[in-house]
Amino acid sequence: MRRMVTGRGRLAWGSALAAAIVVVAAATVLLISRLSGGADGSWDLADTHGISAAPAAVSCPTSTDCWVVGWDRVEHLSGGAWAGAPLPALGGEQGAVLFGVACPTTSECWGVGQDYTTEQIVFGHEVGDAWTLIREAGDVTQPEQLNAIACVDPDDCWAVGHVGPIDGSRFQPLIEHYSGTGWSVVPSADPGSGGDLTAISCPTPTECSAVGTTGGEEAGNGNSWTSPLIEHYEGDGWTLVSTPGIGPGGLAGVACSDSDSCWAVGHSGWGSGARPIVEHGVGDSWSVVGSPSLSGPDGAVLLSVACTASNTCWGVGELPPTFNLGGPSTGPTPGPTEVLPPVIEGNARGGWSVAVSPQIPGGSGSLTAVTCVASRCWAIGSTLTGGFVAESTT
Repeated sequence: MRRMVTGRGRLAWGSALAAAIVVVAAATVLLISRLSGGADGSWDLADTHGISAAPAAVSCPTSTDCWVVGWDRVEHLSGGAWAGAPLPALGGEQGAVLFGVACPTTSECWGVGQDYTTEQIVFGHEVGDAWTLIREAGDVTQPEQLNAIACVDPDDCWAVGHVGPIDGSRFQPLIEHYSGTGWSVVPSADPGSGGDLTAISCPTPTECSAVGTTGGEEAGNGNSWTSPLIEHYEGDGWTLVSTPGIGPGGLAGVACSDSDSCWAVGHSGWGSGARPIVEHGVGDSWSVVGSPSLSGPDGAVLLSVACTASNTCWGVGELPPTFNLGGPSTGPTPGPTEVLPPVIEGNARGGWSVAVSPQIPGGSGSLTAVTCVASRCWAIGSTLTGGFVAESTT
């Protein structure tokens, strides 16, 4: 019987992301915006002092205090400078990857992920800049992974992910809750065909939305997922939400400003046929909204979304290596194509448009996560050669 994991004493999109943060393809950063009135859409590249990292998620309790988690490492923004450190050892042959992080205060964070030796869930806990790793206890007969976490306050956190693959093919959604004394499993809504929850947002203690993908990964085939998955919590359990029909695809990120407005991003299609999608939710009603029309080859994906207090929203991800805004190129992508032309078209009423990303070292890479605090946002990712990338709005 599973289990309670004590705290401080009082992915298959996740799987795809796991692979993506190990080896970054020669891709171009994708950054889209939905600007509110008066917002400027400019981003600056931060000095990360040559840190090598494979980051997966970011959380910032303030605009100048951020934690980034990923494969075997954490990165910290404090005092205006980024610095990195390895995660503590778990005692296994390899280590742990944290896919999600949430910092409800400046002195405490939770991270969630997996021990990639035992395939058990791992929780990372930070108090006073010191991290500890906690392997989830109990007999686990199937691999388990948590992809994302959201905390309303230090004693109220939700984490989502998956169990499986079960019978070598299907994942099942997994939801866990922290109530101040330990983590416990909470029943998720059954999508029938299985699924993986990859992102969660909780604007209030009784309101959360989680997104992901239904279906599962057949042995040797990572493209067998079927359609977007959305689950909703209103204080008395999780329920399935009807999603717009977009064909094959999935949702990778969600941001809810309140109980009546959520944005989710992801893609329709798979592999080289992927195209970015944006969905908007009002209560339990979701619809696909117009995302930027990107000329060029397919293969673009959005991995994360975040919104400021003034409802300016940003989506981040990556483009294929041969992409440019004027159309497909005929050869290898040169580094300078990382600097996207100034094509911010967001209007005062909030249309989505492609935004400008600063040139990153080497010219190619991916942005994997974005978060906003008040009016400032941070996006993180990595270069083609494994360098840590951090960008912020000005």
